[in-house]
Amino acid sequence: MPFTATTQIHLDHRPSIHSLPLELLSEIFRATLAGLEPFDSNRQIRLTHITHVCVPWRAVAKSTSSLWSSIVCGALRDVQGLEFSEGFETIEKRVETALNLSRLSGIDVLVNSPFPNDRKGLIRLIFQKLVLPHSERIRRLDVELGGIMKFQGVLTLDYSFPNLVIFRFKSGGQPWTHTTLYPFPSGSQLPRLKHITLNSPHFVSLKSIHLPSIVSFSQRNYVLSVPDAIQVFERAVHLERLILPGDWEPNRQNHTSPAVFPHLKYLQTTDPEFGLWIDAPSLIMLELGDRDFHSQEVMYNFGAAVHKLKHMSADVWSQWQSGARLTAILRALRNASVLEHLELTSLTHTNILGTLNHLHGKCFFSVQLSEYS
Repeated sequence: MPFTATTQIHLDHRPSIHSLPLELLSEIFRATLAGLEPFDSNRQIRLTHITHVCVPWRAVAKSTSSLWSSIVCGALRDVQGLEFSEGFETIEKRVETALNLSRLSGIDVLVNSPFPNDRKGLIRLIFQKLVLPHSERIRRLDVELGGIMKFQGVLTLDYSFPNLVIFRFKSGGQPWTHTTLYPFPSGSQLPRLKHITLNSPHFVSLKSIHLPSIVSFSQRNYVLSVPDAIQVFERAVHLERLILPGDWEPNRQNHTSPAVFPHLKYLQTTDPEFGLWIDAPSLIMLELGDRDFHSQEVMYNFGAAVHKLKHMSADVWSQWQSGARLTAILRALRNASVLEHLELTSLTHTNILGTLNHLHGKCFFSVQLSEYS
């Protein structure tokens, strides 16, 4: 709806409104360019509860710096997040001059590039001109890239992120064809960081940073080795969710007893040797991937820490190992007195059905049987 001199849009009485759609933003642009001051003394258009603005890159490229300055930093006083998406256009100079974020109390930065490389260095420009100068006020940093070929040095600078709460990084490619990224310098203090999601083969180990407030950590590719993960998270007293694929390869000489994770509620891993590493007395949900057991006694150390476990799923992927694997799983569940849901996936139903008699006397089980072809 185009703005006129009598247009009134009142949003300040609707605290559930937190985002400003591009259509409304475009109308504000048009009203400003036409000389209709949408934010006059009568407050005909009230946007005091708007906290996030989604801005496609093409809108940045077509907008003037003075317009951006008046809209983003003048009228939308409560804006805290800017989302950039839909690819890049001719924005090299725009990024530096168009966005003045000095008046924002907190910033959410979302960068999404679908392209396979960064030939013009736009990613570097975005971080150098938009992200890093405001690093102390950034609360969320969400970066999703293609297989960036020329991505050296983008996140290696020594900047502080004292207010960062959410960090997500996703990129394509293989670790042997791309430059490893160092998102945070060695010894970085990230006192408020609660959620980390990594889906990238580019990352260096995070074991040198401090994460006193971490609640959830997820890596979908092999990013952080499990011994390093233990070193990072063993003092993370608030950790509730942990997703760690890859082989654990325990070193009994360095770890004689499992690390205690008192608040860990959700654990997903592809290797069952976590039982040698982790003591999780509050664990509620456990997901085991399709890896084999290295020994019959792997799960025993974990068995004493499942008395709160309510949900468990496991793959029994190898026909010749499924019997031993099921036996070990069921033995590990001997203390899971409140278990409500058990999902087992096997090559054959016979292997599963033949071992379910070990579960008698427990609470109700909803056992889902699947069969691979």
